[in-house]
This record gives sequence, C-alpha cells and structure tokens, in this order.
Amino acid sequence: MTSIASAFSGTQKTRKSSGTSARGFSLIELMVAIAMACIVLTAVYSLHAALTKSYTTQNAAADAQDSIRAAVDLMAEDIMMAGFDPMGTAGARIIEAKADSIHFTLDRNMDGAPATEASALEDIKYFKSGTQLRHIAGTGVLGLDDELVDNVTALIFTYFDGAGQQMVAPVNPPDIRTIEVKMTVQAPAGRDKKVERTYTTRFRCRNLGL
Repeated sequence: MTSIASAFSGTQKTRKSSGTSARGFSLIELMVAIAMACIVLTAVYSLHAALTKSYTTQNAAADAQDSIRAAVDLMAEDIMMAGFDPMGTAGARIIEAKADSIHFTLDRNMDGAPATEASALEDIKYFKSGTQLRHIAGTGVLGLDDELVDNVTALIFTYFDGAGQQMVAPVNPPDIRTIEVKMTVQAPAGRDKKVERTYTTRFRCRNLGL
C-alpha cells in the first residue's frame, strides 16, 4: 500500500512539461518579432506621410489656381471696360501697354469728363511689383492700391490688333483690340516644396476702336 502511495505522490514532482508554450520565447524569436513589427510600422508611417503630403500638395495647388483665376477674371472685367467713353468727350483709352503692366482710363461715371489719376476707379493700373500683382485705381482718399495676389512668378500681357495679329514691343495702344493675360503663381506646399500653377485667358476690349 505504501509503495502505491509513494508512486502516486511522486508523480506530480517528477512530471515535466514539454512544448514551446511552456518554455516561452527565445531571444532570437523576440528579436525577429520586434524586427517584423518595426517593418510594419515603418510601412504604415511611410504610407501615412505620403498621403498627407499628397493632400497638402493638392490643397496648395487648388488654392493657387483659385487665387489666379479670381485675380485674372477681375483684371479681364476691368480691362474690357478700357476706353469706355459713352459721350465721346472723356478721352478714355489705353495709356500704356507693357509686357508686365497695363494702364488705362474709362468714363465709369459717364459724366463725359476726362479721367485723371485722382478720379476714383477711372484711372486704372495693373502691374507686377516684385512677387505681387498690384491694382491701382485712382489716387488720394478715393483711390485704391491693392495687392491682389502674392507669390507671382510671371505676369505677361500679350496684345493683338484688329486683324488678330500679335503686336510686338513697343506696342501702339490705339491699335490694341484683344489682350491675353497669363499669370503664374508659386505656392508653398509643405517642407521645402512648392507648387506652381498658370492661368491664361484672352478677351476682346469691346470699347476700343469704336
């Protein structure tokens, strides 16, 4: 009886577990697991960074395109009124036409009086100053001097005569009938990166040559 009890009592003490779960992970296995986790995390981070960069670039490009379009459309709206002179006594005309600037007058209030630089919104200039597109309308208290767009890398006015032929410098303002405006803007888009957008439009000056 004693021998049987002794045999059973020694079973738990002498029983040995086998298998990986019982002995845990080796150092090499842990190192492999950590390396694999690092690879996965690096891939996830790289994907996230690429998506964020693309999103930032697209937003910057869209903002640049919108600002160019708005500025050029404003210029076109004003320039198409160049020479507006319903009474024929104001002498409204294009005064100066250069590659990066234009200066013109119009009889906006239709009083028949010649426009002067002090006339509000009747003596208008658009030009590139440094990296800015600037708009001047009149002078003094009623005058405007606005920065329309910054980060402008190029502003080009191209002039065409009544036959549709491109005019070469020096341009004779009375012969101008159509004007093309081309503007390029460079906008920041993240770390040390910039996007560039260009917008071009051509329009006929309906008040010239009447």
